[in-house]
Amino acid sequence: MSRISYERKINPYLCNDENMVRKKPYPHNNDILNAMLRVFSREPFVKPIDFPDKVREELEKEAST
Repeated sequence: MSRISYERKINPYLCNDENMVRKKPYPHNNDILNAMLRVFSREPFVKPIDFPDKVREELEKEAST
C-alpha cells in the first residue's frame, strides 16, 4: 500500500476526486460592508440590537439573487 492511499484511508477528508471537502461560502468583507451601507441607507435609525440581524438578512437576500 502506498503512503498516499494509506493517508487517505486514515484521513478521508484529504483532497481526492471522490470526496472533496469544500469550504462554506462566507461573505467577503466588501459584501458585508455593502450590506451594512444598504441597511443604513434604508433604515438610518435602526437599533443596535437589531442591526446584525438586518445585515444578515440583507446578505441572505443578496445571495439568493
